[in-house]
Amino acid sequence: MKKGRIIFAAGVLALLLCSCLFEQPSTGISLEDLDALSREYLEPAAASGIAALNWNHLDELAPEYLLEYYAYQELAQPGAVPEAEVEVYLQQRFALSVQELRRAQWYSAAQGAYLLDRPDSLPNCRVVAARQEGDCLLLDYEYYSPTGSAVVTRRGRLELRQQGEDFLFCSCSTSIVPWVLFQQQGRQSSLTFRLGQVSPSYDLLLFSGPEGQQVFIRLEAGSDGSFQLVPRVCTPAMQAGFRVDGRDDGEHLRLLAAHTPDVLLPGATLPKIRTMVAQSESSTAAPVVAECRLTVEVPTPRGPAQADCLLTFSLWEDGTARICWDW
Repeated sequence: MKKGRIIFAAGVLALLLCSCLFEQPSTGISLEDLDALSREYLEPAAASGIAALNWNHLDELAPEYLLEYYAYQELAQPGAVPEAEVEVYLQQRFALSVQELRRAQWYSAAQGAYLLDRPDSLPNCRVVAARQEGDCLLLDYEYYSPTGSAVVTRRGRLELRQQGEDFLFCSCSTSIVPWVLFQQQGRQSSLTFRLGQVSPSYDLLLFSGPEGQQVFIRLEAGSDGSFQLVPRVCTPAMQAGFRVDGRDDGEHLRLLAAHTPDVLLPGATLPKIRTMVAQSESSTAAPVVAECRLTVEVPTPRGPAQADCLLTFSLWEDGTARICWDW
């Protein structure tokens, strides 16, 4: 009887030990502390870009991505970092060879160093679930739109495998979450969407409201990475829009041109229009913005009246676009 109790107690102790192993990674971070897991694993992966790509093996990633990982974690200012310092650090998180890493265009054999600059932006992202299966740590994460933390733009899972006292990145599976968000408050309305999810077509209807409001969009993409986006807002009284020509050169999105098309009133002559188009350039930290202000003379039962209209198009680095109109 006494022997049976000892065996039972030993079994309970083993179960408790296994439970502890699965509740907390060997790094000492609890699986319930999602913020700490985000800072430790997701943020550098997102800043380097590897959390926005599907990959199962390191050889599917350009070595520059791994150098971006190092730069985000360790680099204080641009410069040449000794090769040994970079390689030893990255081999603590990635099962890579020195030869693979030195294929990077940022490697200088003459200096025996990597010429690096720190990434200047971090996507709005967070680990939303975590679990450990054997020696694997699985982190489910979400990216959020810069226009609102409640809008999920990407979901994915990072898989890490335990080696020693830490984990190595093994793979990533991720996909964009399609969405279109319409908001209205008084005279102000907005439509937020993902530019890359809009099919290249003419007059694609994005939104149709209960009072006759409609938002159309025309998108033309060039093989050189340029695009033309023509948002057009229609209400029962008028139509207005503008064209945005843009290009992603790998560093920032730039607004090249904008214009205002004719404003039309159904069943009426073309009204008098005054327009002003403002355009700006933007770094990755802020959106590219095109703004169109219109003063339109509209017919009313009491005679002509002026209506002031504002149409704004904003584009963020992650491809999130917003069309706002107020009239």
